[in-house]
Amino acid sequence: LDEVARELSVERRRIYDIVNILEALQMVTRERKNTYTWHGLDHLPAVLGALQQEACGLWPDLATKHRLVDGMRLKHYLEAHESHVAATAEDS
Repeated sequence: LDEVARELSVERRRIYDIVNILEALQMVTRERKNTYTWHGLDHLPAVLGALQQEACGLWPDLATKHRLVDGMRLKHYLEAHESHVAATAEDS
């Protein structure tokens, strides 16, 4: 991570902020200090689906209002558009 921070000319703390988000989305896992394994978008549909399902349980009125009562809707959408999402990620 130190190398990335130097290369991007940013504080090391900012890199940790980004890595923490990627860990929460299961896009990377920490192997040891400053060493991570990249998983990419493989787990993203399941993670987002689980988050949506949890949100629907916590705020059912809001979920109904926004037609999110089916917590798996986002997961199915992402799986159906997986090739587009992966191509977009590779372009960046």
